Amino acid sequence: MISTGLIALAQEDSLPLRQVILSDSLQTRFLAPSLLHTLDNLADGIFVHNDAHSQYAEIEDPFISIRNGSFRWTRWHLNGHRISQVLSPGVPLFRINMYNTNLAIDADRLTISVDRTRKTRHLSVKYDEGSMGSWLAGSDEIVNFIYGHESARQTARQTFDVRRRLRHQLEIEATLFNTIENQGWTHSINFFSGNRHLTHFDFEGLNGTYPEAYTSMSALGHSPGKAWNYAVGYKFRDRYLSEYGNGRAETTTLDDGHLALWRSFHGPITGSTGFNFHHRKLSPNQPNFSRNIIDQDGEGFEPWVPDHRAISISHHLSLVKTSTSQKMKLSWESYNSLTRFDPRTQESVHAVFQQTNANDFTPLYVRAMVSERFTSALLENELSGSYQTDLSSQWTIQGNLGLAFDGMVTGNERSKISLQPTFQLSLRGQFDKSSLQFSFSRQRVPYTYDIIQFLSPDYQDTQLYFWTDQNANQSFETEERGEPFVRSGGLIHRLGSGLKQPVIYSLTLPYRLNLSPSWKIGLTGDFQSFRNTWTVEFEQPIDQLGTFQSVNGQDLFHFSPGAQTTYEVVPFRSDLALSATGNSSFLFKHPFGAGLTLHTQHRSEKWWMHFAFRAYMAVGFGPLGNGAQVNQLHTLSESLATPNTYLKYYGRLDTDRSFVSQFALSYRPNTKWTGVLQIKYKDGQPFNFFETHIERMASGNQLAIWNEGIKGDNPFTGEFNSRNHGLWNIQLRLAHRLELPRGQLEFLLAGYNLLDLGMGIREYTFAPALRWERHVLDLELPRALSLAITYSW
Repeated sequence: MISTGLIALAQEDSLPLRQVILSDSLQTRFLAPSLLHTLDNLADGIFVHNDAHSQYAEIEDPFISIRNGSFRWTRWHLNGHRISQVLSPGVPLFRINMYNTNLAIDADRLTISVDRTRKTRHLSVKYDEGSMGSWLAGSDEIVNFIYGHESARQTARQTFDVRRRLRHQLEIEATLFNTIENQGWTHSINFFSGNRHLTHFDFEGLNGTYPEAYTSMSALGHSPGKAWNYAVGYKFRDRYLSEYGNGRAETTTLDDGHLALWRSFHGPITGSTGFNFHHRKLSPNQPNFSRNIIDQDGEGFEPWVPDHRAISISHHLSLVKTSTSQKMKLSWESYNSLTRFDPRTQESVHAVFQQTNANDFTPLYVRAMVSERFTSALLENELSGSYQTDLSSQWTIQGNLGLAFDGMVTGNERSKISLQPTFQLSLRGQFDKSSLQFSFSRQRVPYTYDIIQFLSPDYQDTQLYFWTDQNANQSFETEERGEPFVRSGGLIHRLGSGLKQPVIYSLTLPYRLNLSPSWKIGLTGDFQSFRNTWTVEFEQPIDQLGTFQSVNGQDLFHFSPGAQTTYEVVPFRSDLALSATGNSSFLFKHPFGAGLTLHTQHRSEKWWMHFAFRAYMAVGFGPLGNGAQVNQLHTLSESLATPNTYLKYYGRLDTDRSFVSQFALSYRPNTKWTGVLQIKYKDGQPFNFFETHIERMASGNQLAIWNEGIKGDNPFTGEFNSRNHGLWNIQLRLAHRLELPRGQLEFLLAGYNLLDLGMGIREYTFAPALRWERHVLDLELPRALSLAITYSW
């Protein structure tokens, strides 16, 4: 992993490759306010899916992809203890504040580690205001000049002046010390509450906004003396899942509580051991909502979430034994979890229709879904050994070899247990003014709870019926449930043969050059090959399930009503990748990521500067739809089995933004004043347009839906499709410190998206909006301000 150079390279570039950002750098030089902000602006090789730049997404689950992998694979640690959620894979148990916090990223192991440090007592109050004026005057002309095409507002199908926005947020944090049984304890208490406006879409486009209220409370504590740690917290949201692309009626109320207790130990063997308890309750805001398949942002095709409670209990154990020569290490790490799913309402019924305008309403299906309670387990265990030695005064080699024992246990034939070898080999040359490194690794991907849900026969067993809408009132009534159409859900999902645990092969080549004591420059190339990923196919021959019909020169598949479908989870078919790319190289037979990053750093007594530019691609496949929730590797969906999804399905993943640049300049003339200018540019999200065809039959109406083009572009064939507008974010932060007789008072003023160009972040994805017209659906977040006051003593 390349480093941003926030601390001395001698500290950063230790083997294995790690990126380290220290608390002192964040607080005194870059004034970083949050974890999302830090990762989005100061970390290389990481992509933050959330809209992190205006504090808007602070309440959301952080979707963090490392080296083009799925965000569901990211592992989180706090003070040496694993704090990864099980029920929502890839996100931490609770919000992490960056005050007195060190950050470390291990890209090979897909791990983000945070460590709270004991410094001073403090009380901090921060207020965020998220709607400071409108877009910049003349922004249309600026966009026309920079991009050579029309601005977002110039391409809108309908005039709108509403946007997603943060209304206000309040955060209060305190760090306190006390003594219990002669042991010093550090406690950090956090209260966070706010309100924001979310945009809502219907078949006509943007249909106004609606509010979301949220609150979270947490307390973290540790005792360096006995190395005890705890974390306890609660979070409430009344529009959870909105960040997944779900519409207003498809959101839920979230009640979420957690407790973690662990102990770290030192001696001949170092490590930690402890437990996490997590309770989550999801209550649909509209339990039996009806759904229009014309979801114009194209991100919420499968919004079905039962009314339920879920509990997970996890145990983490980490052990490290180092030889007296410091050259050899033997390590063990395990994270094993038990989960319990308990529906509060066993059955829900949802009507599905298509409506493209006020006079065009077509009833389609009735989804009757039944859920039962079930228990499952996830296993993640690895034993590894490493050896490091100097080959000469300039060259160092390190090797790591491990064996992983992982699995998912469902209590039926859908369980899966795996043994996987892992390894890493690093060769580094350290010269007078430069360093060069070669790193090659093989790491496994963890099994996750979303796969268990997909395979569980007790999770949303679904029968689809035709919807007759006999009285034509466009509202479903019980007697309008028609003949059976097809089945859906875990009861008819199977594990196929030949499945292996997914693994990632990574090659990283960083080069560093010290131009002077204060200037450093680096260039890093990296490549990832994602192997053994899974997809979904029909168990039966396709001609037993339905027929193909030519529509406007396109062969579309239609189910035979009442067909007995069974879905198999099978290995990814490399022949589909080869046919999509037209490239027969073994490097591209599987989904892959590749990147080249240039970064430079200047550090002096008063000035710190960091610049990074990354050009990269992430190519693969996902289920039908746009957005981070579906356009990710190893995401299972029944839509993957339908031949219509094969049309143009292989393209850029949601992690792909092609070009990303980061610039940060910090000026600290003395200990009282600090100013920071940050500029971030990233390309827009790759997305797709969708076409539909309704087959009208005696038993009811059937819909076929397929990709009109590929996501982003195809780097091998030269075929281009669509991306959202690129986004610029210019931030200014100014801090002033006052020395008081008994402490220090600091004022921090921050402004986000100061150059508000009103760029587009979503576009229409269904007719009548055609691909070449590129009608914008939603705009970026508006300008925002933040004020924080901190008293430390």
